[in-house]
Amino acid sequence: MAPYRELHRLHCEPSGYMADTRKRQRSPSPLASTVAVAADGAALVRRREEWEEMEGGSVLLLPPTTAVVEPLVHTRKGAGHDLIVKVGAFDMDDTLIKPASGGVFAKDDAADWEWVHPNVCGHLQHVHARGFLVVLFSNQMGIGKGSSWNAKKADAVMSKVVQLSSASGVPLCACVATRENAWRKPSPRMWTLLEERVNVCVRATCVDAAALSAVDCAAYSFYVGDAAGRSAANWAGRKRDFSCSDRQFAYNVQLPFFTPEHFFLTPAELLFQTDDLCSRRGTLPSWTQSSPSSSMRLSDAMLDLTRTSPASCEEFSWGDVSPAELQQLPRQYAELSVRVITPTAVSTAVLPAAPPFFARPTVQEMILFVGYPGCGKSSFFFRHLRPYGYHRVNRDTAQTRAKCLKEAEGLWAGGHSVVVDNTNPAAADRQGYIDIVQRVSLVMQKTDPAVGDGEGAVATPSLLPVRIFVFMHSRGLASHMNRVRAQVQGVSRVPTIAYSVYQSRLERPGTPAEVAALRIDSVWEVPAVACFVDAPARTEEIFFQLS
Repeated sequence: MAPYRELHRLHCEPSGYMADTRKRQRSPSPLASTVAVAADGAALVRRREEWEEMEGGSVLLLPPTTAVVEPLVHTRKGAGHDLIVKVGAFDMDDTLIKPASGGVFAKDDAADWEWVHPNVCGHLQHVHARGFLVVLFSNQMGIGKGSSWNAKKADAVMSKVVQLSSASGVPLCACVATRENAWRKPSPRMWTLLEERVNVCVRATCVDAAALSAVDCAAYSFYVGDAAGRSAANWAGRKRDFSCSDRQFAYNVQLPFFTPEHFFLTPAELLFQTDDLCSRRGTLPSWTQSSPSSSMRLSDAMLDLTRTSPASCEEFSWGDVSPAELQQLPRQYAELSVRVITPTAVSTAVLPAAPPFFARPTVQEMILFVGYPGCGKSSFFFRHLRPYGYHRVNRDTAQTRAKCLKEAEGLWAGGHSVVVDNTNPAAADRQGYIDIVQRVSLVMQKTDPAVGDGEGAVATPSLLPVRIFVFMHSRGLASHMNRVRAQVQGVSRVPTIAYSVYQSRLERPGTPAEVAALRIDSVWEVPAVACFVDAPARTEEIFFQLS
């Protein structure tokens, strides 16, 4: 049977390995004997004192060392200075190990672990013996929650990784994110840190280091993790995956992704094949007796599974936003269609080919924004309305609703066009500003006969010069943009509860009758656009990374 068909049978057919992983008895690891002779490579088994604390404790690093990396360096054939280190990357909890105590979460005890499946240890040995640097990437938020630091948990996690290295006989490296910040998966920052350290190790061993380009750590690497967005039960006993952060991490780094079930239940002999494009530069220690002399890579059968479907035959959700949703966003407003609701009709307006797209520079009007926190409302104002003389009222600067109303009334009475840049989900949030326009208009008509019928009569206009701009971003997209803003600007994220509150209070006028009842000009439904003109450096790159 062809390798791809065999893998498909194992993972997708009822008769395959996935049919009943709990009842099936596993044969011993194909490399079990290597642990018994690991004394030859004892210097490569990691030690607790090798751990480093970085970025104020945001990252704990068990770094690659020259002794660990040097035997794993590969060279592209015909390119002597083009070096590669192939990485077998893994999540830790519920991917490699689970609590031996039987709890949902491990105790703050380095001994509270066991392999999540009998195949895991042997497969880790197999990966390393095939010339891969084995690296763990783990989020451990319980260590640095808020401003606190759980030293006991930190020590337990670091000691546990050292124990895994000793138990498997594999010189593991590890990156552990301890806080809810930009280092946490799915951010690729821990991967970037690994690449930097690998480059340092390789250059330290090369007499011609100056002639080397950067060592490529991603070209032949892969990632295995359990946070894959699945709604079905997994082999660690969870009813569903708690998130999709591991799959997102692999996407951000552009690595082939496998769930633990797919990787560790695949027979070791089907995982890799000879790599005809690379050659081994180093030699592994003698204890890895089954290590081939040629360079190895993921097998075509394994790669075909990731190309055909990222999780083979599993259903999953990317979470807040998918790669397709981000990639399909228009890049500009020019000639974009916008839904407009007036008191008499619903129509589609095609925006002009050049700005202004939304502004009405020749008239005084009030625009009320309605949109999730962090969805880009302020950026929209500064890019599309402020250049045309609009003034901004914002609760972040005014602090209270009363001050916002007072500021808006003063600006409106002074003859300025006003934009209320708040979330404004409920009708009550918006009504006060609509009342300002009506009230000030009445006062102006009483004091200036020319505003009325020319004889001093008070004539309330049939429609108030008010437009509501509803930003049509989904909650998931807005949450994603919130995280992007926090990373780019170095500000705090808007808390998740704010999105739930907005969603629960949202009242969006969507019919001509509802707009007519407000006696306003119109409601414009503003589509999401991925525009990066004048954006801070790396905004576009970070925007298209899953968060």
